[in-house]
Amino acid sequence: MNKKNIGLHILAVFAVLAFGALGLASTASTPAPAPAPAPAPAEMPVSPTSTTVITFNGEGVFELYKVVPRVNFTSLGLIFVESVAVMDSRGNIIEGSRITREMLMREAHRLGADDIVNVRTDEISTIVTTGGVRRIMVEYKANAVAIKYN
Repeated sequence: MNKKNIGLHILAVFAVLAFGALGLASTASTPAPAPAPAPAPAEMPVSPTSTTVITFNGEGVFELYKVVPRVNFTSLGLIFVESVAVMDSRGNIIEGSRITREMLMREAHRLGADDIVNVRTDEISTIVTTGGVRRIMVEYKANAVAIKYN
């Protein structure tokens, strides 16, 4: 290496060390924790002249009521439905169809079910170009749990 290259190399090493020192010196400190919120009063009047009292329990509304299902049902098993639709470039269906709730219910009725729950639908799209015409082939797959009410 000649003297010019060695000088540039030393300058680059010092620049890296300087920027590294700046990076270490500028690390942020941990912020102080937020102060704790003031506790809610047990009772708070609506207005000074009113006799109505609102009671706070410190819980969210979602924790006040426990929802217990009133309908008992029996799971009859999983059902599966598949469908293929061919669409043009605008998304209009040329042939086939999307999966509908009616298709899932038809399968559920074959098992003797009254309804379906936990429905999941997947969609797999493939673009096919034939002779300059673009078509989108969409394969739909759905599954659900068939249930019978007691």
